[in-house]
Amino acid sequence: MACPAPNLPVPVVVETVAEQLYLCEDWIEVDPLEGAKMMLAELRGSKHSPRTLEAYASDWRHFAAWCLKSKRVALPALPETLALYVSDCVGKFAAATIERRVAAIAAEHAKTDLMAPITPLVRAVVAGVRRKSMGRVRRMAAITPVELGQVLEHVGEGRDLRVRTNRVARDRALLTLGFAGAYRRSELRGLNLADIELGRDRLQVSLGRSKTDQGARGRILVIPKARRAKLCVVRLMAKWLHLRGNQPGPLFNDLTGSDEILHGKPIDAHTVYFALREGAKRAGLDHTRFGAHSLRAGAVTAAADAGVDVFSIMELTGHRSVETVSKYVRRSVPRYALAKVL
Repeated sequence: MACPAPNLPVPVVVETVAEQLYLCEDWIEVDPLEGAKMMLAELRGSKHSPRTLEAYASDWRHFAAWCLKSKRVALPALPETLALYVSDCVGKFAAATIERRVAAIAAEHAKTDLMAPITPLVRAVVAGVRRKSMGRVRRMAAITPVELGQVLEHVGEGRDLRVRTNRVARDRALLTLGFAGAYRRSELRGLNLADIELGRDRLQVSLGRSKTDQGARGRILVIPKARRAKLCVVRLMAKWLHLRGNQPGPLFNDLTGSDEILHGKPIDAHTVYFALREGAKRAGLDHTRFGAHSLRAGAVTAAADAGVDVFSIMELTGHRSVETVSKYVRRSVPRYALAKVL
């Protein structure tokens, strides 16, 4: 026996969403809190920076794939599952990466109001990972102004490749700004053209949300023209912007293999690392000592060597504690505090 046709309303041409809801209110259930729920979801996710959310998404995909391969449930995950996952990551990933993945898994559970599987068992395993990695953490050396100058002279060069104009200009401005502003690579990658104001004698940079500024209060840094032309971010930025043009979007664009500027696409996450290491290698320096963080550490160390007070350094870096900023002072030769007194 055929089922009777449902008693649906006759289609009516309407102009507004409100009219649609009114005409269909007998067969469409409207949630009066839908807007509030969407805003709640947005606010719950806004405590993390876009870079953190991107990393968390990647971490969750890795965990979900591991669970699928291991025939375990990812959501909700049992504490035993998470403990086994962490143990399996040991030796394959850095301790900091493993800890971030645990945080990402907890955040994914919180999204759906599920209890995170962070039990004393999991905390003990993570603490064991941290202890196991102690003593093996290798901090990148702080690059000095002299070494940075040598790197900049050789940036973009290659034995069998012509010097690429756009790449040289971009990487010189990129590395110099990283040092002059003591910026992280994520901060450099996240800068847009609208975040800077270039004058004849100064460069103003407006930095939004960062790792130590999750409240997105931001900070403005004004960098004056340097005495040494090859380390002057004002001059080098002017050269890069001349080639880049005034198209809105990332301040530092990605480039094609033929050196064309890809407007709208930011540099890769590892661009700072490779530009610094390759420049150092071609300059005859021990390039294995350097990493992307060498610029930030180099700025702090150079300021400390010049006798700049710690609070001024913290204003430059955005750090909130003296203890944290002190870890960035990486002098190659220890200094005696009373050398000028005795």
